[in-house]
Amino acid sequence: MKFESIIPKNRNVPYKCQILTDNYDHLTPSWHDTYEIFYLINGTAILQVEGASFELKTGNLVTINPYESHSIIRIMGELLVISFPLFYLKNAGIEKLEYRIQRSIDISREDELSLKEALNYISANINKLENVSVKTTYVGLGYVLIGQLISKYSYKIDLVQLNSLSRRFDYIKVALDYIQTHYAEEINIATLSSLLNLSSSYFSHIFKSTTGETPVANIEKVRLAHAKQLILETNLEMWQIANKTGFASLKAMNRAFKKYYDTTAYQWKKQKIKAGFDLF
Repeated sequence: MKFESIIPKNRNVPYKCQILTDNYDHLTPSWHDTYEIFYLINGTAILQVEGASFELKTGNLVTINPYESHSIIRIMGELLVISFPLFYLKNAGIEKLEYRIQRSIDISREDELSLKEALNYISANINKLENVSVKTTYVGLGYVLIGQLISKYSYKIDLVQLNSLSRRFDYIKVALDYIQTHYAEEINIATLSSLLNLSSSYFSHIFKSTTGETPVANIEKVRLAHAKQLILETNLEMWQIANKTGFASLKAMNRAFKKYYDTTAYQWKKQKIKAGFDLF
């Protein structure tokens, strides 16, 4: 799990907007200090937020609040992701991040057509931002989206609670960074808890309550992400990849692949080749 700063990729739009497509996955959880929107344009997708899984179908909208851990398990279709930088929220009059937006929102209802129309416009014109008219509309629709979500689908939390959550993420960041750096080595709860001078049981409790998953699950996802990278970028044997990414054995690595992709590592590689991925 890692903190990711929200920086717009396109200089024409003051918020980050991208469409993720088939076969994209980002198992390792991340978190931000701002709001994010996931809108499935077509197909299906599986997200994990705070340890809970959400299966999206065409037209579904899911929101992520500040300091909520989340990951994309699978996409089979097109997923629009909109992230609002803090400066953009400040311009919209949202400075303290004390709002919590409802997780899933039904935008198929008659009174939510404006939300759906805004999202469809953004997704349809994402490659036309050099056009001044499109750019102006884009900027305005961002304010419409976050404004409606805050005004109609949110509630306020105590700022003390928000600050506490922020501090907890900062607190366990040492352990998260250690996992990212030492994933290829043997890692146990005792080692991680000692970094924070906590008992193993209390560390595990803090970790799960903050990230939504156990330390063991996080370690497995980090190793799996690196294993996939080696499969795509090298010609190493599967047992060598398992060894280089910290898995106890090829069997353990295949168990992880089956858990998240319903297939073995080798079959996953074959699927990527069939889908047209340029390996090595």
